Amino acid sequence: MRGKMGQVVVSGLAALSLLGAAVPAMAVQTASQDAGVAIEPSAQSRALAARVIAITTPNMEKQLLDYMASVMAASGLRDADAQIGAWMEKNAGPILITHVRTFMGQIETVYATRFTPAELQAMVDFYESPIGRTIASKQVQIGIETGELQEPMLLAYMTDLMAQMCAANDCGDVKGGDATTGKSSRR
Repeated sequence: MRGKMGQVVVSGLAALSLLGAAVPAMAVQTASQDAGVAIEPSAQSRALAARVIAITTPNMEKQLLDYMASVMAASGLRDADAQIGAWMEKNAGPILITHVRTFMGQIETVYATRFTPAELQAMVDFYESPIGRTIASKQVQIGIETGELQEPMLLAYMTDLMAQMCAANDCGDVKGGDATTGKSSRR
């Protein structure tokens, strides 16, 4: 059961990481952040950044909810524990969306701080063009697909990290390995 729950959690983390592909250039830090100085973006920059985010992530919430529903269905969690499985199926996606909305607000601030109003307007103009809309509509799906590629890597990383930590430290009296609990198969 814990292994299945861990797979769902990893899938949720992968879904969050997909936003890196869905929102262009979001990993860029601002010069003011690099200097340790916080600069409050203008209302115009915030409004333009909000438009960029909105048009570059069309149907993102629906696509994320659909993805999480497919993860839940494939997890077998309902078979392992009907009550917990039903609760997770009902709540995992909406809880993820709450966090995604917060994250998207943070990305909006990065955009508003990093780009000038003219640059943001150029992005809006591009993404509102026919080719821009086509590209934007594909970015979220590409993000989901790359998130799916990340799941096995994240699980392998967690497994390797916990195994190496337990090899170097006493992880207790646990038999059998489970990457989701951090327990070592070493004793």
